[in-house]
Amino acid sequence: MAASAARVAVCTAAAVGAAFAAGLSQPYWAAIAVCAVLQGQTLTGTWQRAINRSIGTVAGLGVAALLLPLHPHGVAVALIVGVLQFVVELLVARNYALAVMFITPLTLLLVEAAHPGASPVPFAESRLVNTLLGCAIGVVGGHLLWRRATGRRVSAVLATAIRVEGRLLAAVMAGRPRHEIVQARRDAQSSLLNLRDVYVQAVGDHPAAETLWPRLVAAERLGYLILALPGTESPGRGPGGGDVAAVEACFARLAPAATGAAVPPDVPDDLDVPDPRIGTELRMLARLLREPPPRREPRRRVRRGV
Repeated sequence: MAASAARVAVCTAAAVGAAFAAGLSQPYWAAIAVCAVLQGQTLTGTWQRAINRSIGTVAGLGVAALLLPLHPHGVAVALIVGVLQFVVELLVARNYALAVMFITPLTLLLVEAAHPGASPVPFAESRLVNTLLGCAIGVVGGHLLWRRATGRRVSAVLATAIRVEGRLLAAVMAGRPRHEIVQARRDAQSSLLNLRDVYVQAVGDHPAAETLWPRLVAAERLGYLILALPGTESPGRGPGGGDVAAVEACFARLAPAATGAAVPPDVPDDLDVPDPRIGTELRMLARLLREPPPRREPRRRVRRGV
């Protein structure tokens, strides 16, 4: 999150500075375009929003060319603004390019209403140039600034997920109070969801993060097996008890191994856990953490015959 905020701050400042240096009016439109583009979070999403913003702005200028010559005022302006805003709210979550096509004439209509009698052409030109400038700076910033920051977070989030899973399993096996088990279950669910979200963002920023996929799957399978234990839903001792101390020691070494801070433990075949599949997944996860991630092979383009 810190890298994303810093990226937005740097690109916004660069866009405003470039707009002022070029002598453009309404330079804040360039800053708005940068913020809109960088909301894509990943590099792929940034490209998509930049293209949608650019195409939607050009198309929106065509819609504005039909409305602005009418020089609406008073109640007419209020009605048109209301209709445009209604359409924008309907489209913005479904198709960003179409939404921008109506945002652009809405903005220009409000600007013209604030400057009665002024020609709308300079405002339209400024809107187009500032938007294209902001989109370009947003894409460049997405490429150059902290591109791999999310990828480096995957290992830390994976370690947190493993640590929380171990806490839940130990709580179930030790038969701890219900409120502790409920809290540990919620933490495990949240950590697994966060792990998947961070991984998706990392792959979008840098495809080499795909090599961490086997580790992520192993951690997820382990977590869901623990969440499926009957003891996570009912108070008292967990199903079958087990060697709590051995399990806690195993997870205590697995979690830092996810970040490379420790060596993964050798999980014994006879580890006493409520479900033997948990032991199998623990051994699989330890093996994956012990091996370096495979190198990502570049994708080859397949030529199709005519």
